[in-house]
Amino acid sequence: MLRKGGENIRVRHANRPPTYAAALSIIDSEQDLITAVKLSTANNISFLATGGRHGYSTTFGNLQNGLALDLSPLDTVTVDAAAGTLTIGPGVTFGDVMDPVYEAGYQIQTGTCTCVGMIGATIGGGIGRLQGTYGLVIDGLLSARVVTAAGEVLEVSENSNADLFWGIRGAGANLGILTSATYQLHPLAGNYTSIDLIFPASRNVTYFTAVIPHPPSFGLARILRGWQASSTRVTS
Repeated sequence: MLRKGGENIRVRHANRPPTYAAALSIIDSEQDLITAVKLSTANNISFLATGGRHGYSTTFGNLQNGLALDLSPLDTVTVDAAAGTLTIGPGVTFGDVMDPVYEAGYQIQTGTCTCVGMIGATIGGGIGRLQGTYGLVIDGLLSARVVTAAGEVLEVSENSNADLFWGIRGAGANLGILTSATYQLHPLAGNYTSIDLIFPASRNVTYFTAVIPHPPSFGLARILRGWQASSTRVTS
């Protein structure tokens, strides 16, 4: 099940123990995934499905001599401008959705790193610079298609398999493999400017004293003295 040349596709940027898979399956369709899951389950073979492959949990290294399911070919991006929704596959990264969404006259909360898989980040919560305006990435999830360990495909939303939909919005990757996800988009309401500010420790107290209201009894100056300061501000 290893595609020719597959030995060259692993790229690692991590200090975590690597996952050693006995075989790699390149998933080109939802049916491929169902077949691989059923085969693995029937033969008691451990498997791990990955999309953007940006996870850093130590538990990923627990897959030894199992089947790695690479979902990166499932990278469709569909914007429904009339409905104001975005539907993507598990191989789609945050960077893949930004231009199509913007060109349709919308915006959506995303992470700050464009190389992260969007669905993977979604079911982990999904923090980003627009979360103060629109919430976490998971807050924009409307529905999803989930393949269970039995190889069954379920449509989940607030109106269909609602318990499972509730679960993936908190326990994410533990309950199934998402083959697509649909999100609510937000009309462009103006231009956003994102600014990263880094201050030396010598200016830290001055900066936070100016921007954060706090009672004198809080002792902010004492807490921050000598710390490096980093701040991200998003304005519209």
